[in-house]
Amino acid sequence: MNWVKISILNILIFSFYELFILPQCNSKTDIEKKEQKNILLEIKTDHIHPPVVSDLYGMAISNIFDRINVGNSFFIKYDQQLNLRILRWPSGGESSYYHWNSKGYGYIKNEIESINKIAVDKFEKQGRFKMQSKLDKRYIDEFIELAKRTKSNVLIVANILTASPNELIDQLNFLKENGLKIVGVELGCEPYLNQLRKVFPSAEKYSSICIPYADSLRKYFPEIPIGACAAPYGKIYDDNDSNGLDNFFSNWNSVLKTKKWYDAIIVHYYLPFSCQNTQSSPQEIFNCAMEEMNENIDKYMSNSAAYYLKTFGADRKIWITEWNIAQGGTKGTYGNTLFQAMFIVEYFLKLNELNYEHNNLINIATYHNMDGGYIAAAAITNDHPDETYRDPVGDTLIRRSGFFAHLLIKEIYNQNQQKAEIIVKENNNIETDRNIHFEAYYTKATNETFIYFINKSGNSLNISNTLLNGKSIKNSSIRISYLSGDKTYASFGKTNFFKQYKIALPCFWQEEKTADAQLILPGYSVGYLKLNVN
Repeated sequence: MNWVKISILNILIFSFYELFILPQCNSKTDIEKKEQKNILLEIKTDHIHPPVVSDLYGMAISNIFDRINVGNSFFIKYDQQLNLRILRWPSGGESSYYHWNSKGYGYIKNEIESINKIAVDKFEKQGRFKMQSKLDKRYIDEFIELAKRTKSNVLIVANILTASPNELIDQLNFLKENGLKIVGVELGCEPYLNQLRKVFPSAEKYSSICIPYADSLRKYFPEIPIGACAAPYGKIYDDNDSNGLDNFFSNWNSVLKTKKWYDAIIVHYYLPFSCQNTQSSPQEIFNCAMEEMNENIDKYMSNSAAYYLKTFGADRKIWITEWNIAQGGTKGTYGNTLFQAMFIVEYFLKLNELNYEHNNLINIATYHNMDGGYIAAAAITNDHPDETYRDPVGDTLIRRSGFFAHLLIKEIYNQNQQKAEIIVKENNNIETDRNIHFEAYYTKATNETFIYFINKSGNSLNISNTLLNGKSIKNSSIRISYLSGDKTYASFGKTNFFKQYKIALPCFWQEEKTADAQLILPGYSVGYLKLNVN
């Protein structure tokens, strides 16, 4: 009987693959249909930028402990692969109501209900209270082990709604006793939202609540920077209920800038996309989104950095403690796709560029998130009940596109790389296609040069020659890693996009290997070339 069940399951899985994936893999791809471009790369490392800010390479943990066994050997392996410099605890909705010295997150239902009925209903629906009642462990202990494994520093979000200043100080003492380095404390999480308006009707009220916490931090931990929650630049694209509040947000920041109790401002960036709201074909939606990404990365981030700099001044650093493509605002359309991986890599490169322009204005950033249960955001998740995809490494955990994007970018921050000059040419003309993006970074300690690339053009790129400081580099001295797919909506298993269009395309991960005799970058790909010419 069991063999019969297994056979039926295998038939169903093969049928799914045959119907949705195999035809796509066997058809002629856009890469084959479009012409190949011959690209020349010229890199110069004699005039390089200062080292990057390593604390930009972080992640928010969100409610991962409710969802994943972080002691699982596969998760430990993945966590160590990421090797993050910063972990944000506890982050997300948990931050406003947790009690660290209680089991789980230490939620107290009636305490939360008196402040935020929406949060209680959400937690109830997610089964968090029921789950917590069955626990016999504190999540903070698991967090400590998680941080120790990769020697990550930690960013703490203080509960200023239902905890006390003494509770915060006790938590910090506990973390330090366990050997963790605390790089900052955020006082609150998104207090400007509609659902918290009764508690925080203004930045003045927010400040009055924060001051006792700030005073305690100054007394007991004067070396730890304090972050204050600045309102968003424009609308909140991930929370429809809070849209249209530009005047409230600008007034909030006008008041907050006059206060003296904090060192840095906390900003959350969920960049907007609108293409998913059309009735267009899948390819048209993602082509449209690529144009929006170019605009969002270039203009939205530059304009917002300029706004915060003008409002708060150069002495207040920026902590971007949550960032991603807007999830709720886009219905999760782009989550776990090759497109999202491209976005993540380009976002990191833009953070570095903004720091070069503004004297390291941004000194902490944490991607949202490692796993919050929402596939549009998460880097690692459990497999979902309605998907047949399994991670080739094994187990029920699945590394999504955000995970691999971080693997591509991590060496910039782990090696404190320095941006170098790069010139990209096609047939001796400077390349101007916005969908072809190259940046070069150099590591003095190892004398290695990394060339990061994002190819959204659909044209495969033949790297005909690579010049490093005027010297031609043989392909045998180049290592290459990249993600690629036949379309930018290719993925590692389930996506929200698949629900609507019933199209599944595999995303391919090429882990570092020696470049072939002909060095070709696929038409839709993101990755790096590593040059080692010792």
